[in-house]
Amino acid sequence: MIIYDTEILKCIPDKNKPQNPELEYCGGWNDFKGMGISCLAYQFDTKGVVFDWDDFDERNKFIALIKNQSKIIGFNSIQFDDQLLRANGIQIETTLDLLQEIRFAAFGSYDWEDTPTGFTYSLDAIATANGHKKTSTGAKAPALWQQGQKKFVRDYCLNDVILTSAILHLALEGNLVDPNTGDFLKLYIDI
Repeated sequence: MIIYDTEILKCIPDKNKPQNPELEYCGGWNDFKGMGISCLAYQFDTKGVVFDWDDFDERNKFIALIKNQSKIIGFNSIQFDDQLLRANGIQIETTLDLLQEIRFAAFGSYDWEDTPTGFTYSLDAIATANGHKKTSTGAKAPALWQQGQKKFVRDYCLNDVILTSAILHLALEGNLVDPNTGDFLKLYIDI
């Protein structure tokens, strides 16, 4: 199995804030082609890898790797990362989206629109409830990348993969805590 995550190159415009003229922006959350990709991280077996999107050798290794995997795992990857990669020429289909499975276990639906009022199932909330911590947010990553903080963004992306792996293992053990209720979540997943 492979667990993966991506980071985008261009910032998402915020309609409530003026755009920074020193940064590049895409057309919004549905502009997957315009977002671009800054870096991609994945974990295969116990090895973690992160690479810049313009590293064609590493990109080709990732493409070859996903073609031979029966389990491709991510966090919100069906709604975001898969679409981002497809818009950039990589055919991928997540077989286990951990966020969808957590939502289903928590409130019986895969859709974020059905999330109970005041509840959150973000990677940060789930990680924190289970004794882990994110190092930043995906919304900040493109600005940081454009400002030259590429190592920080690479480390952040790889950390999200490590968090997703830790959350997956907690779920498989039956020890994943719901960040909203404090109850254990029972995920019905097959690895």
